[in-house]
Amino acid sequence: MRKVIDFCTAIAKTWELKVLPELTPIVLRKLKNDVYISFSEMICTCVHAISESSERIKIIDYLKQEAPDLNFQNGYKQKTVTLFYRYMPHLYIHLRYFYGEIV
Repeated sequence: MRKVIDFCTAIAKTWELKVLPELTPIVLRKLKNDVYISFSEMICTCVHAISESSERIKIIDYLKQEAPDLNFQNGYKQKTVTLFYRYMPHLYIHLRYFYGEIV
């Protein structure tokens, strides 16, 4: 549980870098893609390593608190994940637990 929380903190802190004025569009796109990959890995780790549903929900709630504006817009898959994560985070984590990759 502690490792996943630390992973969420790293994702949130990295996401904060997107507002740096000196980032070029290419670097910004790379940063967002890297955060998406980290986010996907964190969700996978959360789903497979944490057996308690309540603990998985706490993790998602923690990430939403730390990075409330987290969203991904590069392609259909990222947009779908963002939609689920932003508006139905608990459903998203349950679907990932029961069905794996949903898009």
